[in-house]
Amino acid sequence: MKSKKSKKNYKKELDEVFAEYIRLRDSNGDTFRCISCGQVKPMSQCQCGHYISRAHMATRFDEKNCNGQCVGCNIFKSGNVVEYRFGLIDKYGEEVVNQLEAMRNDQRQIKDPEYKELIQHYKDKVKQMKDEL
Repeated sequence: MKSKKSKKNYKKELDEVFAEYIRLRDSNGDTFRCISCGQVKPMSQCQCGHYISRAHMATRFDEKNCNGQCVGCNIFKSGNVVEYRFGLIDKYGEEVVNQLEAMRNDQRQIKDPEYKELIQHYKDKVKQMKDEL
């Protein structure tokens, strides 16, 4: 008897492949620049930092909400959100940041078919990026 994956497992799988995509997108393969502190760090210190917390599903998988962030800013400085905001403004402009902030409390549910589609989408993007390195 086959067991079905639950939404929680799909969410976890999407979190993992999406985070890998963000880390690759924001690096040159060896190093990255932290969105918050601006320091260039080795890839081993790159995390997928969220400007608006992952608890908010409307922005959890938004590519502009998620950026390469060093462990120091993401973990030890609880996201370093003030500096993160400045980094986002430099990268995307203040209008985009305002849109992300407005989306914070939007209600969003992702159903299994959408999870599967997004997982495949980001797996394909990750593969393409790795092939180009």
